Amino acid sequence: MNFLDDYDDEEKIVFNRFKKKSISILIQFLLELIDVLNTVRNKKIYQILLKLSIANISESEFYSIPVSKLLCIVKLDDNTIACGGDSFKQKLVIIDLNKNKIIPLEGHTGIVSCMIKFDNNHIICVNDNNSTKSLKIWNFKKMICTKTIDNNSLTKSLCKINETLIAAGFSDKSIKIIEATTGNIIKTIKDAHDDQIWCLLPIDKTQFASGCLSIKIWDIKGKELKVIDADYIRIDCLLRINKNIIASGSQEKAIRLYNVDKGICTKYLNGHEAFITCFAKFNKEEIISGSYDRTIKLWNYIDGVCLKTISTKLVSEIYCIEKLNNYQIIYGNKKDYVVIKKINT
Repeated sequence: MNFLDDYDDEEKIVFNRFKKKSISILIQFLLELIDVLNTVRNKKIYQILLKLSIANISESEFYSIPVSKLLCIVKLDDNTIACGGDSFKQKLVIIDLNKNKIIPLEGHTGIVSCMIKFDNNHIICVNDNNSTKSLKIWNFKKMICTKTIDNNSLTKSLCKINETLIAAGFSDKSIKIIEATTGNIIKTIKDAHDDQIWCLLPIDKTQFASGCLSIKIWDIKGKELKVIDADYIRIDCLLRINKNIIASGSQEKAIRLYNVDKGICTKYLNGHEAFITCFAKFNKEEIISGSYDRTIKLWNYIDGVCLKTISTKLVSEIYCIEKLNNYQIIYGNKKDYVVIKKINT
């Protein structure tokens, strides 16, 4: 006889949810412990726990995939994501959500602080290996590195401008416009800002924006077209909402919306208690933001209203966020795991 037989259906549901969540927390703790120990002897145990953690899925609640010290996430399709960071074991991995499988990209030994999807077959990511700093182009379907572009300074940000060009922002205050297929540097913009380039954003196929202590708009020839904001507050992330509106997240804790053509701030979205680190577009009228306050917020940017706050209850700040599908987001932070969360709007 099952001891749950004495309980009604609602109580059984509550118990089963609690049991699944408790198992998930225990598995995550053990994975973190093994990752810290980092011994060959623990590899088999690690893989077993990994499979258990991925299989422990509840559609109505979050579940975690243990890729620790996560710094960036890129959605490849509705069922596949790429994750980069500074894990002891795996710096760069592809996660197949359909097959519940994590595939490390072997040979990527440096920290992955930023990454972009370039086309349907390739991602471009930073490879910071202390003495060696480079960009690596990976064919994520064949799991091979197709190109390495060496740099003298650390890449802080990346963006795809068009089908052939990317922009890379560096710690030496420069921006380089690079032909991705060949690795040739088309243009170097020296002293583009007063400090290192924290974020880049494509505007159209001939223009992009950069964020530092101000926001600047550039063309692909390296000409500065416009300075939108110069309040000398560090801008950490940019999001293109539509053809003429971009959003910025900074250390002032507020999201600013800008009219690109007019070059002015049109709205403030207040609500976070620490600076904003990441953005994603959720639907036509809504965006999501992650912050150092360990919360995720869903906003109606037209009305300027916060529709929902998700308290992650994690031990570290939110570093990256992506929309996965029509009702799920995926996010991570520097000390925890990739988390998939259902959003009920």
